[in-house]
Amino acid sequence: MFFLHTLSPQEALTVLEERLELVVRSLELMRQQPAAESIRDIRQWMIDDHLRTLLAAEREWLTHTIAHLQSLLLDQDPIRPYATAK
Repeated sequence: MFFLHTLSPQEALTVLEERLELVVRSLELMRQQPAAESIRDIRQWMIDDHLRTLLAAEREWLTHTIAHLQSLLLDQDPIRPYATAK
């Protein structure tokens, strides 16, 4: 995401929306995997849990950021019919 500053707001929004789709799909795939069933699986559980936690945090950040960016873009839209001159 370090390159977002080089994009227009609309391009950044598109990139963020595409990333959100990937994150959501990854979380869905991880939910389909069977959970670790024994103490021998604890290492795999830790790895999976860490990844799920990171993906969930990224999903939340993306959702919040997309909503914020959409709001900013809507406020900047000069052809909104309900916009009033101040």
